[in-house]
Amino acid sequence: MTKSLNKRRLSIGTLVVALFATLTCCSKVDDQLGIDFIPPYQTLQVELDTITTGINTYLTYSDSIPSSNMGLSYLGSLNSKTFGRTKIGSLVQYLPTYRTDTLETGGIRETADSVWIVGNFSYVAGDTMRKQTFNVYEVTGNLHNDSTYFTSLAVEDYIDPTPLFAFDMVGKPAVNTYDTLVMRVVNQEKADNFLARLMAMEKPYYLSDSLWLSKLKGLYIAPADESVKNAAVYMMGLGLDDNDSYLALFSHNYDAQYPTIPQDTILRYYTFYDNVEYSQSVSLTTVEHDYTGTNMQPVGDWEESLGTPSDKVAVQGFAGVTTTIEFDENFLAALNDIVPEGYNVMINKAKLIMPTAFRTPEVYNAAPERVGAYVHYATKVGIIDYDWAYENEYGGGINYGGYLSRSHGIYEADITSYIQRVLAADNKKNPRITFGMPAYHIFRGGEIELSGTGGERPIQLALTYTLYKKSNQK
Repeated sequence: MTKSLNKRRLSIGTLVVALFATLTCCSKVDDQLGIDFIPPYQTLQVELDTITTGINTYLTYSDSIPSSNMGLSYLGSLNSKTFGRTKIGSLVQYLPTYRTDTLETGGIRETADSVWIVGNFSYVAGDTMRKQTFNVYEVTGNLHNDSTYFTSLAVEDYIDPTPLFAFDMVGKPAVNTYDTLVMRVVNQEKADNFLARLMAMEKPYYLSDSLWLSKLKGLYIAPADESVKNAAVYMMGLGLDDNDSYLALFSHNYDAQYPTIPQDTILRYYTFYDNVEYSQSVSLTTVEHDYTGTNMQPVGDWEESLGTPSDKVAVQGFAGVTTTIEFDENFLAALNDIVPEGYNVMINKAKLIMPTAFRTPEVYNAAPERVGAYVHYATKVGIIDYDWAYENEYGGGINYGGYLSRSHGIYEADITSYIQRVLAADNKKNPRITFGMPAYHIFRGGEIELSGTGGERPIQLALTYTLYKKSNQK
């Protein structure tokens, strides 16, 4: 255990004596008067310590992060020398908002003209000035609304590998406006077949979600392989509110009396419903991280043994790599050593200080503003100090922090309750904490390398604690 240079001990008994002496400094009363009034077990000592030993860091990842029916979806591509390629795709099922029966128009021979995606998009991360191409595939596999789907879904098992359409995206979307993406045909035969089936859906299918989804199972949108790798990621709003996005089918028919004269333009909407009680549709986001050519070699955070501690670890957005800290037996021994025989301890504050591996404005501009602390990252189960659900519900009220200090080049997290529990527990396994993106930003941008075990600036735990004698001690 490394003791801090500014370690201080403050005895409350000493304070009482000093105060009494000050008040009676002009008298000849015995300066020891007052000490006997304080029971020995109520004598408190406040101390400061720093522990650096036994804090082992590992670069980890989770392959089971839920991404279905979140009320939104993501798509796009990022690439960096440090974090490799991130490829993000969006699978959406669509349902008709209403039926336009062409028989009521008096027209005949309805013919499809074009199909658009009309989306409420938001910029998330990356370079929006680089135009990227997206392919649109038809979903052929069955998806179920009562199932949970993960970022690691093998989407190739659910789609026709030949894309139907493609479209381009460039620029930063305006807030609260819709972007109309006119899709161009990639495979004419498949596109014609898709549009014919879409137009041939009879009235019963418009009245039953399950019937509709048995015939038209959805679309999958993903960056094309030939597209630029380092571009931007966008968020697409789903649902029935102001964030909804939908598929638009334009068609026309002909006058029944004059069959060569076009009569009407017909527009049908098919909404990407999401998380609606009566809907059976599914939406999800897939994420692929390719660390080829980088120094990133993460291990699964579920492994019993995480291997050799790493001197460089990281936190990455879009369900990317995380930093797992394991407190080994040396740490546990150092922590227990702060409590002398015959004393109890109360942890006043335990601050985990995680230095960044590099300290430049560019690094900090790309870094997440905050990191979260988890018992289990995939399911967003936070440690006791990181009650993010309470924080979201009530707008504050937790001391955890976890924010980046650009001036000091550190993330600082208050894990007081967690350490108090570790100290009180009979630890048969080394305790672990996984640090990743904040619970409400796991699918947002951000990446930062941290200094790990053996690094130039090691992670440390700064403790403020109070010692007091046990009641049976004199």
